[in-house]
Amino acid sequence: MVNEERVRVMTKTAIFEEGVGKKALPTGEYYRSDYLFIQMLKSFFWGSAAFGLIGLLVVCYGMDALMSKLPSLNVLQLCIAVLIAYVLFMVVYMGVSYVRSYRIYRSYEKAVKGYEKSLKHLENMYE
Repeated sequence: MVNEERVRVMTKTAIFEEGVGKKALPTGEYYRSDYLFIQMLKSFFWGSAAFGLIGLLVVCYGMDALMSKLPSLNVLQLCIAVLIAYVLFMVVYMGVSYVRSYRIYRSYEKAVKGYEKSLKHLENMYE
């Protein structure tokens, strides 16, 4: 005889494993600090690449103005301005990345706890 409640619980866990669980279960293997560190490290590299690409686009767009001001250009001031812009960009980018990663981890953590609760309930049904 088929136990309908057991089938419901197994279906619920299978749906979780095939849906949200594909991302949530690997995330659940990390401590929060480790997950956030990995995400922040990725964000640092992607943010630096994005800043470089934005800088390249700005330079390409303003090439005429740059070439006309080249003889009177103060390189030190330009480097300081670019460094300040990079630091500000990265602070904002990393802050947004941290908040986003923390929220994702928290939601996945809740989902994995619900999944583990369902598995425990299923295990108790077999006893």
